[in-house]
Amino acid sequence: MTRKTVKRGSHRPAERRLRTRLRAVIEKQREYIGELSELLRQEQALIAELDHTSPRAEELEKFSTPARRKAQDTLTQYIVKLTQLGNYTKDFATVIDELDALDSSPRLLPVRDVDTATTTEHITSLLDGAQFQILTRSLVGYNITADDYRRLFGLEDDYLLWTKKVQDTRRGVVLKHRVWDKRRVSKGHEDEDES
Repeated sequence: MTRKTVKRGSHRPAERRLRTRLRAVIEKQREYIGELSELLRQEQALIAELDHTSPRAEELEKFSTPARRKAQDTLTQYIVKLTQLGNYTKDFATVIDELDALDSSPRLLPVRDVDTATTTEHITSLLDGAQFQILTRSLVGYNITADDYRRLFGLEDDYLLWTKKVQDTRRGVVLKHRVWDKRRVSKGHEDEDES
């Protein structure tokens, strides 16, 4: 009876999905900020037009320069805040890109060199340095999955956890028995064929 390993830790595909969703949210925020900026540009154009129309232009001349600037400052502050918000989204997107770069970095210190861990005869565990032909069986002792192992040591998703010798043996068995030619027949269908 084999022991089922319970999912622990993070999940690399889920992490990637969430970073993709965050990028989509940032893109949507940029779109909204752009729409809001366009509305403010229209507002600026309207205010400039109104300020230069007669009789308003003559009436504005009666106000001191600081009083006129105070009214203009409201719109200017609004634009400054929108610019800041746009910069924040750029910073946020940069951080997500940095998280992508960290995806292939080890999160756990390997006890052996990753480049020499796999040979044709054995695979060395980066957890404890023990040598195996099939590493996945030893991971059960640590209660982690193959995906956990790959993620913790920054390995590619398709990094093999068995030796080339085991892979060739499996391929030979598959070829010998021509498993792709055999049809699977359920018990219910066998009974129908006999009658």
